Amino acid sequence: MPLGQLAARLSCVKSNITQLVDRLETDGFVARAHDPNDRRSRLAVLTPAGRKACDEGTRVQEETERELFGALSQDEARQLGALIQKVTQRAE
Repeated sequence: MPLGQLAARLSCVKSNITQLVDRLETDGFVARAHDPNDRRSRLAVLTPAGRKACDEGTRVQEETERELFGALSQDEARQLGALIQKVTQRAE
C-alpha cells in the first residue's frame, strides 16, 4: 500500500506513517518497494514475519472479542452494535 494511502486509512499525517514504517522495516515486518504505477511513490509491503505478526494479532483480537462479547445475549449484541454505529456516524 502506498504510504500516503496508509496515512489516510489510519487517519494520521504522512510523517507519522514514515516513522512507523521505518520502525517496522527495522524490525523486519515491512519492506519498502517501488510503486509500479507511480515512480514517485513507495509501497509498504508486509514481509513474511509481518504477515505472521499480523495473523497472530488478528487471532488474539478475535479471541479477546469472543471472551468479552460472549457474555452478551444476541439482543444485547444487536443493541451494542446499533449504539456503536450511531456513535461512529456522529463522529464522521
